[in-house]
Amino acid sequence: MADFLSFVGKTVIVTGSTRGIGLATATMLARSGARVIISSRKAEACDIVCAQLRAEGLQAEAIPAHAGQ
Repeated sequence: MADFLSFVGKTVIVTGSTRGIGLATATMLARSGARVIISSRKAEACDIVCAQLRAEGLQAEAIPAHAGQ
């Protein structure tokens, strides 16, 4: 991947990152070197995504949260 997309040494939080665009974004950032914080309402879904990313050797942590009202 191009150097301008390097996130090595960075930590990013992606809300809604257990499916759809959020999951694709979190995966891309992790593959670009970021430590990714997976966040969604459902703790189990966060844990599943983290396990998938870690299985690829990527850095991921789960922090379930509800950011709504």
